[in-house]
Amino acid sequence: MPKGQFLPHGKRAYEIKRLNERQKEVLRRILLGQKNVEIAEALNITPQNVSDIRNSELAKIELAALSSLRDGSTINVANAIREVAPAALNILTTTIERTNKMLAEDPTMMPTPHSTNIAQDLLDRAGHSAVKKSMVGLAELTRDEIEDLKERASQAKNVVKADYKEVN
Repeated sequence: MPKGQFLPHGKRAYEIKRLNERQKEVLRRILLGQKNVEIAEALNITPQNVSDIRNSELAKIELAALSSLRDGSTINVANAIREVAPAALNILTTTIERTNKMLAEDPTMMPTPHSTNIAQDLLDRAGHSAVKKSMVGLAELTRDEIEDLKERASQAKNVVKADYKEVN
């Protein structure tokens, strides 16, 4: 269809043939998860311009390629973190041993937490985070039953968080 030709519903039909720098920036921001309105405000263009770019065939192809590159990079980072996880575990083990020794000699001594925090963060990222208990349930309850459950949950010492969603 020639550039600028109108379709029966009155909208202009055209397709982006080549991405310019602004359109590439729009795609970069889309990849970062920004909304059309946020992108439009940041780049001083209309949300419709952002939508037109997002929905063009060339942009969809480019977004798929950029997503693939991003995903590959994420996998590389995850693999690197897994490789250093044993070293992080050694740091934690050494820190615990030193702390126990220091506390045995002088109970008022406390080690600096810096290296421990870094090692724990690396272990968390490698998928070895502390175990967290969670319970999820689905039920149809009356308002009185919900109020009773909320009251009991607030009185329980071991309940961290209790949420509910009212559905009409």
